[in-house]
Amino acid sequence: MNEIAPAILIPAVAVSVALIASAVRLVVKLLLRKSPRAVEMLTQIYRPTQAMVVLSATRAAINVGQDFQWRAVASHILLLAMFASGAWLANRLLRVARMSVDRVYNRADGSSARRRQRRTQIMVFYRTACALVWIIAVGIMFLTLPGARAIGTSLLASAGVAGVVVGFAAQTMLKNFLAGLGLAFGDTIRLGDAVEIEGEWGHIEDIALSYVVVKIWDERRLVLPTSYFNDHAFRNWSRESADVQGTVDIDVDWRLPVDPIREELTRIVSASSNWDGRKCNLMVSESVGPLKRLRPLVSANDGEVLWDLRCEVREKLIDFIVANYPDCVPGLRVETHGSPQESRITAILPLQPTRHDGHGPVSED
Repeated sequence: MNEIAPAILIPAVAVSVALIASAVRLVVKLLLRKSPRAVEMLTQIYRPTQAMVVLSATRAAINVGQDFQWRAVASHILLLAMFASGAWLANRLLRVARMSVDRVYNRADGSSARRRQRRTQIMVFYRTACALVWIIAVGIMFLTLPGARAIGTSLLASAGVAGVVVGFAAQTMLKNFLAGLGLAFGDTIRLGDAVEIEGEWGHIEDIALSYVVVKIWDERRLVLPTSYFNDHAFRNWSRESADVQGTVDIDVDWRLPVDPIREELTRIVSASSNWDGRKCNLMVSESVGPLKRLRPLVSANDGEVLWDLRCEVREKLIDFIVANYPDCVPGLRVETHGSPQESRITAILPLQPTRHDGHGPVSED
C-alpha cells in the first residue's frame, strides 16, 4: 500500500492543480477581456506558470505525505523541473517586456532609422537575457546535485590542456558573440536595413548573437557570421534613411529631342505609386558613337520599391520613344552617296549591350 498510494497521489495532485489553474485562467481572462494587452500577457505566461504551480504543489504533497522508497528522488526531479519552468516563465516575461517596448518605440519614434536601431538593440538584449536566464537556471540545477561540487573540482584539476583546447575552439564563437553585441549597440546595421553584400542586395531580416540573416531580393537567405561585418566592407543603403535614388540608362539616336522625354518621365513617375515625390530628373550623361545616353534619375522610399520604379521607367520610356520617335530608335544608319556602288555604312551600333545596373539600387554618381 505504501508503494501504491504515492503512485495515485502524485497524478491526482498534478491533475487537480492543473484543472484549478485552468479555471483561474478562464476567470481572469473574462475579467480582462476589455484589455487586449493584458490578455496577450496572460496567454504568454500561462503555460510556464501552470507548470510551475503544478510542480510545486506536487512536490509539496510528496514531502508532507507519507514516506516511501523513492520520495527523495521524486522530490529532487520535481525540484529540477521547477527550476526549468521558472526559467521558462522568466523567458516569457522577457518576451512580454520586449513586445511592450517595441510598441512604445513604434508609436513614439517617427524616425524610421532610429526605430530600426532600437528594434535591433532590443532583440539582441532580449536574446542575451534569455540565454543568461537558462545558463543561471542550469547552473543552479547542477548545484542541487549531490556530486556536482566533486565533479567541478575534478574538472578544474584537469583543466590544463583541456582549457587551452577549449579556448582555441571557442575563439570563433566568442568573437561572433562580441561582434553581435557590437552590431546591436554600434549602429552599423539594423533590422530592416537595405544592404549590398557579396554582390547580393537584400534586407537585414534577423540579427542573432552569432549570425545575421539577409533576405535577398529573390527570396533566398544569406546567413553570415556577425564577425563578417567587422572584417569586410559592405554597403548599407538605409543607415541614415531608407530613402534612395537610382538611375536608368537609355541609349538613343542623337536626333531624339530631350524635352518631350523629360515631360514623359514626369508623367510616368507622377502616375506611379512607387515614386516618393523627391527626385525626378533627366540629363544626357554622355555620347557613345552615334548615340547619346539619357539618364533619368528617380527616387523611392525603399530600395526594393526603387528597383520596381526603375524597371517601370525604363519600360515606359522605351515604349514612348518607339511609338513617337521610331526614327530615333538605335539601329544601323546607312548613308548613300551617288550610285549604289558608292553606298557606304557610316555608323554601326554595337550589338553587345552594356550593363548599367544590377539588382540593387544605383547611386547618383
